[in-house]
Amino acid sequence: MTMGKPPLFRLLSYATLVTHVDAFAGPRHLPVFSPRTISRKISATTLPSTTSTISAASSYLDSLSNPVTTTSTTSATSAYLDSLSSLVPAVENGSKTVVPLFDFTRDAAGDGGAVRSFERIDDAIMGGISTSSVRAVPGKGYASWAGICRTDGGGFCGMRTLPFSVPLDLAEFDGMHLRCRLSSDDEPHRRVWKMSIRDDVSRGEFVYQSMFRFDAGGETWRDVYIPFESFRKVRGPRPVEGAPALDLSAGIYQVGMTMSQFAFAGEGAAFENFRDGYFELQICSIGAYKKDAVGAANGMKTPVTLSKEEAAKQRPAALKAARVVLKLFFSEKWNRRKSAMRILRERGVSRPRAFLLSTKLRARGSGWPAALVRNIAVASGDVARFIFLKCLRFGVFLPVIYTSRLVKFFKTKVSSVGSDKPLESN
Repeated sequence: MTMGKPPLFRLLSYATLVTHVDAFAGPRHLPVFSPRTISRKISATTLPSTTSTISAASSYLDSLSNPVTTTSTTSATSAYLDSLSSLVPAVENGSKTVVPLFDFTRDAAGDGGAVRSFERIDDAIMGGISTSSVRAVPGKGYASWAGICRTDGGGFCGMRTLPFSVPLDLAEFDGMHLRCRLSSDDEPHRRVWKMSIRDDVSRGEFVYQSMFRFDAGGETWRDVYIPFESFRKVRGPRPVEGAPALDLSAGIYQVGMTMSQFAFAGEGAAFENFRDGYFELQICSIGAYKKDAVGAANGMKTPVTLSKEEAAKQRPAALKAARVVLKLFFSEKWNRRKSAMRILRERGVSRPRAFLLSTKLRARGSGWPAALVRNIAVASGDVARFIFLKCLRFGVFLPVIYTSRLVKFFKTKVSSVGSDKPLESN
């Protein structure tokens, strides 16, 4: 494509060619495949007439599906673990009462009762391309939280309960309990794990979080105890300075977990030895514990959560309107296409070859006419988003920014002239 083409032609061509990445971007929820199965399925996707394109695309897909190569633990890991030890006080050994709030062992029959209370909250909300899902594993007695975490544009995967219909009273307990094991690899220390608690009815961005750790152990289940006193109020990965300690007197409204590259140290600093790629955490239960076993949790029941429809109805009107706009112009699929297109270009795949590959892949399942229609439809949406964002930038954001700077400049000049004016003598 030459620079002599009209700008509109270049825009339409770019948006059309970038649509191929929809075939590579990955599903919204992770399929129930092991990393080896995923890699085998991807490797089987070959087209003899586009060997170089397939090679580059397969390399990219392999990087999304397979765990990264194990490397030696660096000094950054030791520093992270040291800071984690200071942030999460150790719970002394002894008799403890553990009350499961969400018992996934009861989902063994396949009804997914406890799992239905959870929803994903990955970095797609901030433009990232990570994805994860929580699912019941029939006949196994645990839930699987699995996904692919990418640092490109984000760097975290998360899950949380839907809002509780009635606040959960945990005032008599000492902390949260998690029974889990990492089945995807033996390096849990190369990720930052956090437990989240929401202590008010709002759906805002402020929550209380605590980092936790657990040992690798293959088939061994690990009991993790997270004291309430270790929870800190955060906004994203950044602690809120001067925030009060977690107060359980009014109950809690939501519980969640995050696997992230961001620790609490500094201003939400990224963990330099972070292991991205595929992960799977198998969870037996999420609950609360009490150090003293006497009289704990009499009559405690599994929290009742709102349905997704009920939770949506409770959102403020302004938030509902904003979600419609954000979903239309900042969709997760669009972010994935952009990121995947950039990675493929870095690997030497041209837009025309990538577009051809996408069309052929789609045509296998739906035929050439449907594949072309699908790509044109996606291109049209991308063109609309591109034009909207450019209009928003040059028509709203930049004028506001430069106007405010201009006003500030003139105010500074006026104040400096006034201060330099000599005082009149009597």
